[in-house]
Amino acid sequence: MLVKVCGITDVKDGIMAAEMGSFILGVVLSEISARKGTAEVVSGLKSYGYSVAAVHTSMDDAINSMGEEDFIQLHFTHGTEEVAQIKKLGKRVISVIPVDSSPEFIGEMKKASDLVLFEHKPEIADKMNQISPFLDNSTGVAGGIRVHNLGEIIPHGPGFIDVSSSLEYAPGRKSQQKMAEFFREVKLLGNTCEQDA
Repeated sequence: MLVKVCGITDVKDGIMAAEMGSFILGVVLSEISARKGTAEVVSGLKSYGYSVAAVHTSMDDAINSMGEEDFIQLHFTHGTEEVAQIKKLGKRVISVIPVDSSPEFIGEMKKASDLVLFEHKPEIADKMNQISPFLDNSTGVAGGIRVHNLGEIIPHGPGFIDVSSSLEYAPGRKSQQKMAEFFREVKLLGNTCEQDA
């Protein structure tokens, strides 16, 4: 089971997350976020060879602030046209879409994007049965994911889990203890699900 740790605001936190197993590190480049990162954080993480997603809350920001990131994560209402526009600029795309999207829209976004992230708040765990038919290696889930509800999420087989605030001791600052506990549980449940399959 792959984990994407998002809301990285400090290079040291990103290194810690990557060493624990995060396959993509998310850096939010938005003025409206309590977890606002910087291009310098992206650059710093890239200097260690990590895979980084720059998370944007508007199309203008996504286009105008491209840098060294591997992925552009579109965390606002968008469709296949916006995805195509970003891909023409040479970046891979993570599309964040609501769980209540139509099957047709989900299909279109999965074809257009490199990765699709289903998000639901307060907890995606409440919607896993609904989105389970659409989950595969290219789709992830986000929203209120914590150690206590991983058992409701992992058995559905998402390609990855996107987690942020539940790993923090303060907004944008990751707790080594919380991350270690989270990754242990992911590994344990992932192995159990593989054995049960």
